[in-house]
Amino acid sequence: MANAVLLLFLSAYNKSTNLIKYMYGDKTYCGLQTNDAAVDCLCDSAGNKDRITKVICLCSQMVYSEKHETEEGTKTQFERFKDRISKKIPGADVVPIYYDFEIKDDGEISEIEKDEDRSKSIYLQVSEELKDLKGYNVYMDCTGGLRDTSFLLVSIIRYMEYGGINLKKIIYAEWKKGTTEGKIH
Repeated sequence: MANAVLLLFLSAYNKSTNLIKYMYGDKTYCGLQTNDAAVDCLCDSAGNKDRITKVICLCSQMVYSEKHETEEGTKTQFERFKDRISKKIPGADVVPIYYDFEIKDDGEISEIEKDEDRSKSIYLQVSEELKDLKGYNVYMDCTGGLRDTSFLLVSIIRYMEYGGINLKKIIYAEWKKGTTEGKIH
């Protein structure tokens, strides 16, 4: 069994209580939040052939620090996701990559305004997390985030490939607006 990494950009909290059902082949995956069904699908795809030991989760400042009333109490979207993934993949290391902010030594959150500074920060954080993962497989959810997220995640994948980490599967969960249905591609 090979070790694997799950890579995603965590979407903002969705206040809707409508469970969305996504089809993937003959299987149905359900989720309240944008990334829920896609992450479940990737976990199933890894199955018994790969063991996901690390989850690298790109987070905006809003996702990381803004609290919401969730089904499990008051939490940030990152805390909610981390709790959920810890139940799905016990023992996996869930690591936030700060997308548009940094946390100072004193715990203060500071916004990163310039694109080039943001790119450098993401690169340094990802490099640190990947330094010992040669030979790992990667499962990537490109559902969440902003319009440029797919490009950013593909760039990270290319960087990983140069370091000997292999892309195993990439998916996108498409929700049909105005319905409770979707499809995973």
